[in-house]
Amino acid sequence: MKKLIFTILFIVTSFFANAETISPKVQQEIESTMNNSVACWNKGNLPCFMDYYVKSDDLLFISGTKFIHGWDNINQRYKERYGNNSKQMGKLQLKINGMQQLDPSHVFLYGQFHLEIESKNYDGVTSLIFVKSAGKWKIMSDHSN
Repeated sequence: MKKLIFTILFIVTSFFANAETISPKVQQEIESTMNNSVACWNKGNLPCFMDYYVKSDDLLFISGTKFIHGWDNINQRYKERYGNNSKQMGKLQLKINGMQQLDPSHVFLYGQFHLEIESKNYDGVTSLIFVKSAGKWKIMSDHSN
């Protein structure tokens, strides 16, 4: 586990060493993407929510001790865990703490989330890597705990 944490920290540190200042336009595009994604979630619309992820076998989701690869597998995990309606999915809030443009087509975002499902509350942190694909920003890596 220590090796995994060290590896992740090394990769993120390497990204920041070569990172560019994020332009206001790109920052607004990413914020809009995240706001739209959260709105989909809060409507209980899982297909809409998943549309903000790259539909690829290279997509990576990390949570707890699990690495889930591929859009289909991640979509299935969300279906099994949260269903596909607003009652099961609950209400999501996201606070973006920071963003860094890694290169012209990649952005790193980190923040905090709050999810309320019925009377249960879940709080955690997230870090996302976005890629610009076909003119749209999409999540290519999601690490949420």
